[in-house]
Amino acid sequence: MRPQDIVTPTQAAHLFGVPPSTVRSWIHRRRIQPLGRIGRYNVYDLQTLAELERDMRYRPAA
Repeated sequence: MRPQDIVTPTQAAHLFGVPPSTVRSWIHRRRIQPLGRIGRYNVYDLQTLAELERDMRYRPAA
């Protein structure tokens, strides 16, 4: 895993174009575990959050 593959929810929100609270709520709903902490911030695998973002935004046609 490369250092650029590790992000905070705020960094992921910036990449996805959504508010940080949205990413944090997605993480909470799916019970995604952080990889660890950098200082006081939880950090996550960017690929995992990207898959989560795709799943949470997908809306099947009715």
